[in-house]
Amino acid sequence: MTSAIAAWVVAHRRTAWLGLVVVTLVAVLFATRIGVSFSSRDFFASSDSGSAAVTVLDELGERWGTDDATLLVLATAEDELRTPAGLAALSRVSTAVSAIASVQHAFSIAALGSGPAAEAALWSYPVVPALISADGSKTVIVVQLSESSDDLAAVIPTVEAVQSVLAGLDGVGGLHLTAAGVPAVRAAFFSLAVMDQIVLGPLVALVVAVMLWLSFRRLHAVIVPMVAAGLPLLWLLGAMAAADEPIGLLNQAYFTLLPVIAIADAVHWVSRVHEELRRTPNDRDAAIVRAASGVGVACTLTSLTTAAGFLSLLIVDVEMLRRFGGWAAVGVALSWGSVLIVVPLMMGHARRDGGPTGSRVARVVAQWSVTHPRVVAFLGLAIIAGAGVGSGSLPVDNRLGALLPVEHPVQRASMTIDKELGGIVSLAVQFSGAGATASHLAPFVV
Repeated sequence: MTSAIAAWVVAHRRTAWLGLVVVTLVAVLFATRIGVSFSSRDFFASSDSGSAAVTVLDELGERWGTDDATLLVLATAEDELRTPAGLAALSRVSTAVSAIASVQHAFSIAALGSGPAAEAALWSYPVVPALISADGSKTVIVVQLSESSDDLAAVIPTVEAVQSVLAGLDGVGGLHLTAAGVPAVRAAFFSLAVMDQIVLGPLVALVVAVMLWLSFRRLHAVIVPMVAAGLPLLWLLGAMAAADEPIGLLNQAYFTLLPVIAIADAVHWVSRVHEELRRTPNDRDAAIVRAASGVGVACTLTSLTTAAGFLSLLIVDVEMLRRFGGWAAVGVALSWGSVLIVVPLMMGHARRDGGPTGSRVARVVAQWSVTHPRVVAFLGLAIIAGAGVGSGSLPVDNRLGALLPVEHPVQRASMTIDKELGGIVSLAVQFSGAGATASHLAPFVV
């Protein structure tokens, strides 16, 4: 089948080029409208899936409000904050933050008022340590947002507005102010993720291009695999946009995963075309078709097994993993199709191949491996055994704060709140009984 497709491509280059350009342009048109959703809810099933836990979570949100719309502001000072001057500074910050349109209200210990009862509360449990540390040098301002932080489009501008206010008031009354909590962590992680993609994408492409050049020493052997690897990513993004599938926490890995998968197959094809061209240098089209016949089956089988591996995620309970696996399998299929079309199409324009290709180091290593099979097998088994032993002590870290580097200001502030104050994540327990209504009940928050 692969040789038949390659033969059709080389016999109808203009039609193949036209089809390739049209498909890519349509994909780009859709891809420009793809959404972005870094929602943690994507890890769970929808409320109509029958999941009892999700149903309870949705009911809790409808009755009491979302549990992830609370932004925290860590306020620290060298002096005691439970003084009139400290409370006045905290009140000023709370008032300024409350003035932001997308903020419902901001609460600090200054709102407890004055008098003996308020004074006693400032030094007693649960205000200490939930809202202020025992030494009085750290306190938290609780900022209730109008929207859930799952909606990044809404929460990021709000978090940026709060941080702008905090920057303007930092130092006033001796306070040092830093945003923390779930909304701040999500907004900061999104910014870092976008920056990583902006940096990693070109960096990966550069590294791949350099390695291809070192391996083949031919410009077309760099361009052809790079094009064959880049197109399926564009096609997949277009298909995802058409199906209203956003880029999220997990599937952003497609940006580096799919090009690497496509590059591997494209390199095999280009290398085989070079070999066939050395046999018939004057019949380029025949060499391309023979190359497709030689490596096409192998690449098809590797693509099928890779896609099957991703499709196995369809049986897991986590919805995000199911969608990731399904779309990754689509991406692998598109990568296979891209290589099958692009390599025969573009290699037809490559200049005549001269001498042998490939890395001298690779040839030396391959020759050594062939002459020392037992040593290679022993080393492989030793590596597998070592990895198996080491994996037994692999730690599991699924903390929300682990999304950010330890040195990030939001991460440091959140860790301080977790350690010395009430923490950034709460546990809500809803009590209900016969005849009770929402007006009679409230969630107990720990």
